[in-house]
Amino acid sequence: EVISSFTQGLIEVCEGQSLDTDFELRKNVSLSEYIVMIKKKTAAMAEMCCRIGALLGGGTRTQVNAMGNYGLNLGIAFQIQDDLLDIIADEKEFGKTIGGDLVEGKKTFLFLKALEKSYGEDRKKLLKVIEKKGIRRNQVSGYKMIYEKLGVLDDARREIKGYTQKALRSINSLNEENKKIFKWLADSLIYRTS
Repeated sequence: EVISSFTQGLIEVCEGQSLDTDFELRKNVSLSEYIVMIKKKTAAMAEMCCRIGALLGGGTRTQVNAMGNYGLNLGIAFQIQDDLLDIIADEKEFGKTIGGDLVEGKKTFLFLKALEKSYGEDRKKLLKVIEKKGIRRNQVSGYKMIYEKLGVLDDARREIKGYTQKALRSINSLNEENKKIFKWLADSLIYRTS
């Protein structure tokens, strides 16, 4: 079961990476496609680790599945948080250049949500990111203002909170001591600044 979980996790990560690469070449990517990609690329690894940990720890089938669901949902929240930090974090704390995803023309949760909600001039500016495969660094603050105006930063925060709560609900069958550890882990990943 451990080897099977490991193999399945690796397959998912490879499929997710392939989707991510495909999205770079495609002009149209939906938000639901993006969620599928991060489920595979990022969340599948967390799911695999949690599932294997539960298996090696002698967990019941219910506990193994609970831990897998915990890892999957926490992994999705983690990636959306990463997308959010890319635009709002303190650059020194974050350890990466702020707005790097926009500069590289990546189709992140924030970008796709903004595209979904935009119209007029804002929509034209967002479509230029796709057309030109990115923006210049000095344009990042203008795009951040579009995100703020459209409310996508708050949308991302709601999604992060929703997936985190889903992760925590999935471990209700664990004892209080274990739930406390996994709540701490969720908080440390989701409320991180770097």
